[in-house]
Amino acid sequence: MKKAKENKNVKLKEYICMDDIEEKGIRTFNDVVKTTVFLSDMADFAAMNEVYKQYYDTECPARSAFAVKALPMGALVEIETIAGK
Repeated sequence: MKKAKENKNVKLKEYICMDDIEEKGIRTFNDVVKTTVFLSDMADFAAMNEVYKQYYDTECPARSAFAVKALPMGALVEIETIAGK
């Protein structure tokens, strides 16, 4: 897992989320063509974006982001990813 600053913020939760995506078979994040981000609080968008950008060597793929009332198991962020190749 990449470095994280605090245990209870969206950054750590997103590092875990992005690392989980990596473990699901995406060879490289550069294969990602579209993501959909679900946030339990849109105020966390900037923190999420800071972490998100670190996973891409080139420009980030197309992305949609939505605020939702709640996510499963109290998650702060969920990222749906579509990859090609």
